[in-house]
Amino acid sequence: MTWRAFCLLTVGVSFCLRGETVSPPPDRWSRAEAERLFADWCDGLLALQMRDTGRTEFDGALGCPACGFLHGRAGDAAYPFVRRYVRTGEGKWLAAAEAVVDWTERNFVREGGCYLNDYQSSWCFTTLFSQIALARTLLRYGDRLPSATRERWRGICLRLTKWVWETFASGRRANVNYRAAFVESMALAWKLTDEAKYRVEAVRLAKEEVLTRINADGLLWGEGHPIDGESATRGLKFIDIGYNLEESLPALAAASEILGDAEIASAVEASARAHAAFVLPDGAIDNSAGARSVKWTYYGSRTSDGALPLWGWCARRGVPWGVRAIGRTLSLLRRCTGADGLLAGGLDYAEAGEPACTHHTFTHVKALVELLEEGAPEEAPSALLPREREYGLRRVASMGVDLVSVGPWRATFSANDQPKGDRRAMCGGGAPTVLWHAARGLVAAGTMAKFYWLEAHNMQNTRQSLTIRCATPRLVGTKEGREFTNVCDARVRVESSFSNGVYVARTSGQLTAAEPGRLVTDAPYEIAYRLSRDGLSITSVCAAPDIRFVLPVRTAVQTTPEGASRRDGGTFFTPIAGLLCREWSFPATSAITMP
Repeated sequence: MTWRAFCLLTVGVSFCLRGETVSPPPDRWSRAEAERLFADWCDGLLALQMRDTGRTEFDGALGCPACGFLHGRAGDAAYPFVRRYVRTGEGKWLAAAEAVVDWTERNFVREGGCYLNDYQSSWCFTTLFSQIALARTLLRYGDRLPSATRERWRGICLRLTKWVWETFASGRRANVNYRAAFVESMALAWKLTDEAKYRVEAVRLAKEEVLTRINADGLLWGEGHPIDGESATRGLKFIDIGYNLEESLPALAAASEILGDAEIASAVEASARAHAAFVLPDGAIDNSAGARSVKWTYYGSRTSDGALPLWGWCARRGVPWGVRAIGRTLSLLRRCTGADGLLAGGLDYAEAGEPACTHHTFTHVKALVELLEEGAPEEAPSALLPREREYGLRRVASMGVDLVSVGPWRATFSANDQPKGDRRAMCGGGAPTVLWHAARGLVAAGTMAKFYWLEAHNMQNTRQSLTIRCATPRLVGTKEGREFTNVCDARVRVESSFSNGVYVARTSGQLTAAEPGRLVTDAPYEIAYRLSRDGLSITSVCAAPDIRFVLPVRTAVQTTPEGASRRDGGTFFTPIAGLLCREWSFPATSAITMP
């Protein structure tokens, strides 16, 4: 079967989302409100802790209402539980911390003394994060723990440290986030034991293997396999904004303070400023085009700790927008926290009837501990976040993306062809992967072209549907049971410009199969995007029949496009970025207006 003769498809989509711009909150954050959020998260986790089951496989574990299994890294919750014990004096928090550590020790220790990531996984590099959490607990609160608990935990921490040292100091290859975490791990080990070898190795690896992976755009690369890999078409490295801001850069910032190393600190600050270009005005981290966008939460990434320690560190160093970033992030995290005290991966979980996964909470509460304990100025002179400024067009060549800021609109257009995973994980083709409006918030966002379990135990499923659908605005066609789309086109050609307040991008290429296989591309297409302060228009031409332009729009943006032939699937939810969307379909020669 072949595509039939040339068929013209023209779709005009205009977003005219008018309304007064929401006044930005002042540049301050409230310690009292942050403490309340910390308490709510701890309470939410404690309510899920299993007790008195009589089974060593369960007692002390944290249940997960979303995933239905026990996340192996839950032992990290001992750190916030101990802080709650220290601040309240209530023994239940110490008991909860001891129980979750004991559960981890009974069930997850393997050869060499490492921890497994999960029951069903042989991955053990996350032992790094367990060592960091336990070392932080001992260094901050060790003198407040019962002596027996303190000595037991110290022994566990030293065993984990030995495994981490033998694994990573020997040159074991790993993604850059593990290398950055290793730097912090060794800095903490040096403080805990006073053994100089740990400090020496922390400094060496930071300067030789991590900071050297900050590119000319200021972005940290290496978040995929192989770590030095490049995409075949554009030569792009694996760059993940979510992991960088929520894990790697906070680890390096913390290590620079422990080590007292000004060179590391200077490099990290410069990189943090560069990554801040991806922070939306509401505090969200735009990871739509990241190498690990399959794990994108609206505020960062699914299994990382959070950006709060980095923003606090920046604020202490006098970065002008540091306090503003803390305030926006805390506000967003509160908006994503449900009545059950659990942090969801985005804004729409409750409306979609989807439970929150505990993994988001027991990781991000650790980051909140760091902010509260390290401190940061609670007020500062007003200073806009980089993406709040109306700058027109900013090209980020190393990711193949355009960041656009015009009027009330903030948008990302992605031609990134280097996802972690195969072609199904792509979110590129020159498509708009973030559309954000000052009065309406997030309007649309891109997700992987065809959902699959790239990291099965680190990705949340849905309760309301059998399939998780793509939320990227895109051209779509089907032939011989296979879906073809522009967002998987690694060879897409993009010409973009900004003039007189208007961003224009023209893309062209071949519709590409949204899954691996022998048949890769078919049917040429052209798409033009025009974004001004009045909205976005899209026109497209494709040399194939039965092609449609699919436009998923977040349901919170209550608008009906005029001229759409049908609403294909009603509403659907994707746990990637936590979006509840309404999907509109546009036939050939349609002229559609989004009021």
